[in-house]
Amino acid sequence: MEVKATLQHLGIAPRKVRLAAAVVKGMGVAQAERELTHRTKRAAPILLKLLRSAVANARHNFHVESENLKVKDLRIDAGPVTARFRARAFGRAASVRRRTSHVSVILETMGDSPATVRGSRKAEHTVRSATAEGAVGIVHGRPRGRTGEKTEKEKVVGVHAAPLSTKSHMTHRVHPYIFRINQLTTWKSRWFNRKRFPEYLREDTFLRAWLERKLRASHIERVEIERFPNLLHVVLKTARPGILIGRGGEGAGKLKQDIERFLVRLGVRRTWRAKQKATDTGKKRELKLTIEEVRSPETHAAIVAQMIADDIEKRLPFRRVLRTALEKIAAAREVKGVKISLKGRLDGAEMARYEWGKKGRIPLQTIRADVDYAEKTAFTAYGTIGVKVWIYKGDVFTDKSVKT
Repeated sequence: MEVKATLQHLGIAPRKVRLAAAVVKGMGVAQAERELTHRTKRAAPILLKLLRSAVANARHNFHVESENLKVKDLRIDAGPVTARFRARAFGRAASVRRRTSHVSVILETMGDSPATVRGSRKAEHTVRSATAEGAVGIVHGRPRGRTGEKTEKEKVVGVHAAPLSTKSHMTHRVHPYIFRINQLTTWKSRWFNRKRFPEYLREDTFLRAWLERKLRASHIERVEIERFPNLLHVVLKTARPGILIGRGGEGAGKLKQDIERFLVRLGVRRTWRAKQKATDTGKKRELKLTIEEVRSPETHAAIVAQMIADDIEKRLPFRRVLRTALEKIAAAREVKGVKISLKGRLDGAEMARYEWGKKGRIPLQTIRADVDYAEKTAFTAYGTIGVKVWIYKGDVFTDKSVKT
């Protein structure tokens, strides 16, 4: 059985890596680790880490411990040569070429024969017959003999007949909004059309981005889009409805015309074909615009993030902005916790930094926890600064009106 671990684009020349790798070929894993630990070559600690990675692969995939493994081969191949430039006097530059290496560590169990090495990758899911000195077939980590006993072949090779590892695997980051969809939140686009799905999805994406960019000063919390056979309904939820509506509804009418012109430029506002199903009339889609006011804007992450981005663009001290926003949000009655993070060239620093503040708790892994999340970008003279806001409003049970 063979186990392999690979490292690509190592920033050391192949000739230098081979000097450290040549001494461990054919050694047992424990002896090879001791040898690499005391080597003074620059590549030695990297090879040691790669060797331990191969051992972990053997333990996880084939349930073979390190005592039964040896280093079969260490392959060092030449990688691409990177070209960089170093500044010199009088506006000149000198070329700097650095060689890279591709390193592969191949381990095998002690006593393996060439006939039993082939096909060992399939041993995790299928049962195979083997010779007395060959590898043992495994069915999801259970022994082939009587319950609780190892077979003779397992004792020879050293395969442990234990159940699969119960160690927890690394988690993945999930957007808090999509994590709670249909439980606490609803979709921002409510329609379905199997035939024209790509076109409608493109239209929603560009329209939502354009509205958030155009109406940035109005603090848009959410843009919802609904579609009917001959109607496109756009719902804008904002903290400043008066700015959008204007005197006598003039602002809303002008905004509606701007949306129609944008859709025409986008190339998606065209008459429907007469061969569609009977519900279609062949007329242009009508546009309906609805503007809704958001109560308690300090409890909505999108509005808070936009306000923080605006203050940073005005060159206010970011620590004061962060502290003020935390205190204002935490003072709201329905807010149980808040977290704000800023990342970028804060105060024009040469190196980007990460600053954050938190009050209360943010249970991101609890689905019934009503966590609102948003991220915005502040455009400054030194570059962009990312703003992220999490607001926890308590747990929501079956009845959404009941919160704790």
